[in-house]
Amino acid sequence: MKRTFAKQSLMSLVAGFFLFGMLLTANRSEAQTNWMQPAEAQQVLISQLNNLRNDIANNPPGSGAHTNALIHAYYYKGIFVRLDEGMTTESSVMDALTIFPETLTSPNAQGLSRANAVPGVPFALGKAAKGNLYNEAEALLKQ
Repeated sequence: MKRTFAKQSLMSLVAGFFLFGMLLTANRSEAQTNWMQPAEAQQVLISQLNNLRNDIANNPPGSGAHTNALIHAYYYKGIFVRLDEGMTTESSVMDALTIFPETLTSPNAQGLSRANAVPGVPFALGKAAKGNLYNEAEALLKQ
């Protein structure tokens, strides 16, 4: 009787761990696949770029709003080009950050995408600013 109870308890415990592991795996795979498809992401980016064009035109050069709109326009255009090259949306969002050097005297980072060679990007962004850009793009391009 004690052996049967122990085996049943052990089997229940193993089944519980198995189900718990399945739940964790299911949540992880769902989180990795909820980016928009490239064609849909490109449409969203076109809309955002049109809005940014208005922001750039309506704010004086050198103002904070003008500079912020330009940075976003460069970044969203970088994402768009990478999507056009055939990259996934998630990869494009990450890779497009490489167009911004850490300092204005350092060269642009060179990666696998030909779009990384953007001459004359006039903005140097630190890790915190790049993180903010990534978070905004993630919110924009995830379903």
